Amino acid sequence: YTIKNKGENGTIDIKPNDHSIVTWGENYCFQAVGVGTTTITFTYDSDTTTATKTVTITVTPKSLTANVSHDVITYGDAAPTDDYTVTFDGLVNDDEITDYTVGTKYTHGDNAGNYKFICELDNTVKNYKIDTVNGELVVNPKQLTDKDVTVTVKGETPVYDGSAKEPAVEVKYGDIVLTADDYEVSYSENINAGENTAIVTVTGKGNYIFTATKNFTIAPASISGAEIEKIEDVTYNTKAHTPEVTVAISGRTLEADKDYTVSYVSNVNAGTATVTVTGKGNFTGSANTTFTIAKADLNLSVYTISSLCTETEVKTSTLPSNFFLADETETGFSIALTAAGGDAIFTQEPAVVDGENMITYQLNGGTGEATFNVTVTPVSGNYKA
Repeated sequence: YTIKNKGENGTIDIKPNDHSIVTWGENYCFQAVGVGTTTITFTYDSDTTTATKTVTITVTPKSLTANVSHDVITYGDAAPTDDYTVTFDGLVNDDEITDYTVGTKYTHGDNAGNYKFICELDNTVKNYKIDTVNGELVVNPKQLTDKDVTVTVKGETPVYDGSAKEPAVEVKYGDIVLTADDYEVSYSENINAGENTAIVTVTGKGNYIFTATKNFTIAPASISGAEIEKIEDVTYNTKAHTPEVTVAISGRTLEADKDYTVSYVSNVNAGTATVTVTGKGNFTGSANTTFTIAKADLNLSVYTISSLCTETEVKTSTLPSNFFLADETETGFSIALTAAGGDAIFTQEPAVVDGENMITYQLNGGTGEATFNVTVTPVSGNYKA
């Protein structure tokens, strides 16, 4: 303070109005000891002058920083009500504060993460206020074992078609159905058909930590609707015919012995042979097609019989019988003769010996030649007549 126009023998009297707010401190200085508004009266008295001055002083609460900590909790735990650690930065005069309320913005059911602490002074604390609260409550994801988690593959059993199968899944923790925000899904071994050979792996995220697997089945596709390429005709050759087949489904050519096996029926003798394609591996069921085994030609060639004109007795000649394919044992056939032209050189024209591969004839002594057609009719249906 400053005094102007001082008089002789002057004195000053200073009186705080409320000592609970402002009082004298060391070195004749005022000291704020409480929060509020008060006045201080200055009175000057001398031989010649007297003066009074009143001033108003307001003391506000001192700002504090609250440092709060608590042990980590796990998703699903209740919000903690105790066991907080609290310290204050900014206290003076060796003050201690025990009247406060501490908590967290986390509530039961909130997601895993970090949550701000809350710290408030009780109304009984007048001299301080909290401006800043440091610290966060850490809520960790819940650690689960594969036994805690149930994975169910939903929908109908997928059928092999060459593409990766990724059926939807339902994931439960006990009776709690987890949402897509709680896990990620990946698939493996999920292309080829097999019973419980495909694998879905569910990995927790967000509020949960876990890894669980579930096997599922990919059913083999039916081969019954497959397209079997037409098989060209073959000719009887005494052996079993096993022509290669080309099988396709939806334009995709299948691989023999991997996708299917082939069997044959009635595939030796002339006629209609049946091919059966049976699914294997990624395919099941069967499909049939047929092909034709044509009759073989007889091996016929010109046969010449020479006789002297003087040999006029009845003669017998055996015709060749090697009409059939090599390695074929064939005895069932008949022959017939028809004149094709020539000189009349016979007393008795050639004729077939009944039931034999022989002909008889008798020359008349003349010379010349005659031509006959020999018709061979096999008993076997594997040859053309």
